Amino acid sequence: MTPLRSLSALALVLLPCSTLLRAQDDAPPEGGGGGSDSAEAALQKFSVAPGLRVDLWASEPLLANPVAFCFDDRGRVFVAETYRRRSTAPDIRKNEPWQIENLALRSVADRAAFFASKYPAGGKKKPTKDLPDFDGNGFFDLNDWAVESERVKLVIDSDGDGRADQASVFADDFKTPLTGIGAGVLAIGDALYYTCVPDLWRLDGAKGSAATKREALLTGFGVHVVYSGHDMHGLKQGPDGRLYWTNADSGSRVVTKEGTVLDCPDSGAVFRCDLDGRNAELVAIGLRNPQSLAFNDLGDLFTGDNNADGGDKARWTHIVDGADYGWRLGWQFLKKSGPQPPLGAWNSEGMWHLDVAKTNLSLLPPVGLIGHGPAGVAYYPGTGLPERYRGHFFYADFPGGVRDFALMPRGASYTVENPKDVLQDNSPKTMTGKLLWGLFPSDVQFGVDGGVYVLDWIEGWEKTGKGRIFRVHDPAVDASAPVQETKKLLAEGMEKRPVAELAKLLGQVDQRVRFAAQFELVRRGDPGPLAQATLAANPVLMRIHGIWGVTQLARLKPDAARMLMPLAQDKEAEVRAQWAKFTGEAGVTGEQDLLLKMLTDPAPRVRFFAAQSLGKLGIKGAVPALFTLLKTNADEDAFIRHAAIVALASLTDAKTLAAKANDPDAAIRTGALLALRRQASPEIAR
Repeated sequence: MTPLRSLSALALVLLPCSTLLRAQDDAPPEGGGGGSDSAEAALQKFSVAPGLRVDLWASEPLLANPVAFCFDDRGRVFVAETYRRRSTAPDIRKNEPWQIENLALRSVADRAAFFASKYPAGGKKKPTKDLPDFDGNGFFDLNDWAVESERVKLVIDSDGDGRADQASVFADDFKTPLTGIGAGVLAIGDALYYTCVPDLWRLDGAKGSAATKREALLTGFGVHVVYSGHDMHGLKQGPDGRLYWTNADSGSRVVTKEGTVLDCPDSGAVFRCDLDGRNAELVAIGLRNPQSLAFNDLGDLFTGDNNADGGDKARWTHIVDGADYGWRLGWQFLKKSGPQPPLGAWNSEGMWHLDVAKTNLSLLPPVGLIGHGPAGVAYYPGTGLPERYRGHFFYADFPGGVRDFALMPRGASYTVENPKDVLQDNSPKTMTGKLLWGLFPSDVQFGVDGGVYVLDWIEGWEKTGKGRIFRVHDPAVDASAPVQETKKLLAEGMEKRPVAELAKLLGQVDQRVRFAAQFELVRRGDPGPLAQATLAANPVLMRIHGIWGVTQLARLKPDAARMLMPLAQDKEAEVRAQWAKFTGEAGVTGEQDLLLKMLTDPAPRVRFFAAQSLGKLGIKGAVPALFTLLKTNADEDAFIRHAAIVALASLTDAKTLAAKANDPDAAIRTGALLALRRQASPEIAR
């Protein structure tokens, strides 16, 4: 379900859903819902995983209406607070007559014109509960939607006693009639990145206490009026150094700094760009409400996508370039009709099912069906919790608590380890797969001092004016050498460290330290130490970070790429896979023979990335080998098939693809058809 949603409004659109479903999904979690309690009293009602304790880190009035949060390297917290939710950022469930016109909108400019047509300048409407008079002039007009402001709050534990004691407004004045909900924050150096429909913001001054400068890097997000909470979310810095984020099915039409149009008006999507907003790209489409993102140790990207409350399930999704995951906004408003279920083809064709790649061949399947309301997600960085959590993802399941789970490799992708559907169990009596239960969590992050921090909306779907941050931890782990070293390294920063130390830190136990060292070596511009880190004698994760660093530099210094050529024949399959990926991302030319050979590598991930890179590099001579890959794959691995058809769609023409319609091999016929579809469908990400 969608986090922060009211039962009464939901019922207007989804009347066909069963009473049982609504009662389960929109009621407080069993044993939870402490909105009238003090923070200390709420603590006593939580269920926590064995061996861990939960402490209060911050509470109202230090923060209110918290949607998302992040830590900087010093352990300070930035909180995205909402004041516009369901009052001056309209919800389509309160405006049902708009539905047809709303679905026809193609851009934020269209939405602006639509609002102006409903509430023309000079028009004066009598205030109502849903159209309040915020500016106090006795009537409602669009100016009333420019009064409430979204806000970023800075919350600090100034005396180091384990509980926040100071808060200040870092940035506000996000309040136009088109402004949505501020729902994503990420601190990188002196910049705080902030997502607030319709803009991706860079706010300078993050090392201080207030923003000193602001710039809208990109705009055009939020084409439609949708369910409240379907916003821009999930800011993360990727292994390539770029900024990644999500936008829900409010849709987008963005003109990049280079003039390219990123057009995805009817579904949720994942985007990326350089830290200055340049080179923006649409990564994948077909999501409903992906609220956050997380990268694992191998650089693979994941999100939790909310279900639509029509009998479908929330999806844990592996995000890959050019993928379509099936959702379109129009599905939401299709009610049950005779034998047809609600949500149209989304349900009737099982477009959210785990086996969708066999029944709807153009889509990539989820890797798991878990929980009911995925909000914030995080990946275990390597320090801060007992060893049993290594390799786990954590996500805030709203309402309910924080779940944790591991993935297992499956071909070129993964599957969720979820025996007996334990990750859909909502009872606090069963803590398997749960870290903390009995609250309304909107986000989850790892602190620099050990443990997991949980952002608590506290109660219901309306603004409460309250908010809390809890810390789940093991005091013995907090005091351990790895946690203390990680905290010290991140607080001191990387700028003054010698190259030899930075190179060594590429193999440090904590992912955050490894990234910090990688990015600092990239900033210094010498690919040598990064290439040295990739040598076979080093640990695999150290080698991978070396590859990523050289990839970053190779975009600016192509000669750097030559230093990694021996890795194409490395004994370690993951190193070969990362090299194959590196060639496409870095634009490496002249090594197509190695990539072509990799299409027959025994490791599925190597074949996947080789096919992907051949397409990105425009190697037209790869077309026959890609058809052979389709044949040998025999439609068994949907991710390999996807990589092959994306490459074929970019490398060959419609005539060549159509000629495969009569090929005796079914997998080749299927692949050619899907490649033709990509060429003919502008809505599909490429």
